[in-house]
Formats: sequence, structure tokens, C-alpha cells
Amino acid sequence: MSPLEGFPAELRTLLLWNVPDPTTLRSLVHASPVLHAQYRCDDRDGSLRACLGRDLDGFFKDAWATGLALDTKTA
Repeated sequence: MSPLEGFPAELRTLLLWNVPDPTTLRSLVHASPVLHAQYRCDDRDGSLRACLGRDLDGFFKDAWATGLALDTKTA
């Protein structure tokens, strides 16, 4: 068990909400069954949105709107 897996659930949630990029988030979630379960139980859309917001650095709203526009065209 990694030291991260021994953290209380609240700290693991903060960790998942504050990873710097989607690649790191994916690596954490895939490497640890405990973090994967935490990711699935918590608001995973929120943690992914926070991560993408940092990664896209200001372009998130434009990317989100584009994704929604493309989704409605295919629906």
C-alpha cells in the first residue's frame, strides 16, 4: 500500500481535485485501487473539470462550449 492510500478520504479527495494535469490524474487513478475507488465515489466530473481547467489555463470554457456544440450536432 502506498502512503497516499493511507491518507484520510478527505485528503485523497483534495489530492484528486488538485492534480496538475489529466495525465497525472489518470496515472493516480489507474495505479491505486484505493484512489480509483475514491475517484468513482466522489464527484469525478468535478475533479476532472478542475484538472482540465488548470491544464487548459483559461481556455476551458471555450473547449467546453465547443464540446457541447459538437455533441448537440451529433445527437
